[in-house]
Amino acid sequence: MPGFTCCVPHCYNNNKKDRHLSFYRFPADTEERKIWVDSIGRAGKKGKFSRFEPTIGHRVCSEHFEGGKKTYDNRRPTVFTYKKEKVTQSRRTLIRQTPPVTESALSENAKRDVGHHDDHSYSMPHSDMENLLKAVKEKSGIIHEMEDKLSDIQKELSETIQHLKQCQTDLEQTKNNAEENDVWEERYKDLHKKLEEEKRKENTFSMESLKEKPEAIKFYTGFSSYAEFKNFHDFLSPDISDMHYWGSTYHDKDTPRGKYTRSLDSEDELLLVLARLRVGLLEEDLAFRMGVGVATVSRICRTYFELMHFRFRQLPIWPSKEIVEATMPQCFKEEYPSTRVILDCTELFIERPSGYVTQSETYSSYKSHNTAKGLVGIAPNGFITYVSDLAPGRMSDKEMTELSGLVDLMDEGDSVMADRGFLIDEYLAKRKTENCPDCSD
Repeated sequence: MPGFTCCVPHCYNNNKKDRHLSFYRFPADTEERKIWVDSIGRAGKKGKFSRFEPTIGHRVCSEHFEGGKKTYDNRRPTVFTYKKEKVTQSRRTLIRQTPPVTESALSENAKRDVGHHDDHSYSMPHSDMENLLKAVKEKSGIIHEMEDKLSDIQKELSETIQHLKQCQTDLEQTKNNAEENDVWEERYKDLHKKLEEEKRKENTFSMESLKEKPEAIKFYTGFSSYAEFKNFHDFLSPDISDMHYWGSTYHDKDTPRGKYTRSLDSEDELLLVLARLRVGLLEEDLAFRMGVGVATVSRICRTYFELMHFRFRQLPIWPSKEIVEATMPQCFKEEYPSTRVILDCTELFIERPSGYVTQSETYSSYKSHNTAKGLVGIAPNGFITYVSDLAPGRMSDKEMTELSGLVDLMDEGDSVMADRGFLIDEYLAKRKTENCPDCSD
């Protein structure tokens, strides 16, 4: 058992099991430490007669101190149950049994003794002999009466034993019936639980209830059918099976999901995350729909956001020139056929940093707030083809474009469409690309 166990012989108190007790270290003072060791009387490692040397891990529980705790007056262990003297029980008294004396035998012995001692002055008088015979007769009657009572008691005892056997048989039968009733009760509870689960699946927000409803699947997830949703789930499945949930502090190979106990299956978790992203349902709403806690919804969303970010950033989203031209709308083909990407920057509000230098670098005069800026590029058909890392909000659009490395992805002769605030004509000319008329017109 982990924790500290009392080192006193025959004491097995542990600070994890017996939280009401206190566990004390051995004193650092040499003399006081020696007194403690002698009081405990524990043998050392080398045998029964070796001296015990306590280490930093040895403890003495509070049960061995007067009053149940260590105080200034009672600072030495003195209570040891194993040192109490054994109380020896006295041996039972043996009663010598003498055979019963019958009246006839006593009468003959008495007559013989009387005849033998008739000529002596100390022979027994005749009246005493009669009293003795009378007493023996009374005792014999009492003995016969006791024998009758003993016989009745034995008979009653036999009847009681028979009754107890019958009661035991009835008890065993009742126990068997009770066990059968428990089995049936357990079966009833299992069936009732399964029925409730089926009803819950039908009435609650889950992939099982939406599987045959493609319109609902498209509304909540963006996928046109359950088959597409399943393919996306299978794409993430290798990581889901061994995923370390956000906020869990323990991870074991034998328990892939760590200390967190999964309340929903993986398909319902993915449905929850996609509904959160696509429809914008609040965490409280999703918790009510799924029948889980708000903290569980938050933990699942944060975990899947990290997972999807890790997996999606591995996929190239920058399309080839042939794909851009094939999917280009007709208006672009007529007016701006060489357009490869449309650029713009977006800013996200952040909390004001504590450092003055960082405050200055992230303060945006355009937003009048501390922001983080990102560069976003889309194809003429509206598909997002580029997303840069975030930079301080004070950085200019030109510097943002130069540091992002976006132009390195384009071919010679490609055009970039951007807002008039993007002063990148000279930079694009060096890269043999063009800047189309701004898209703000």
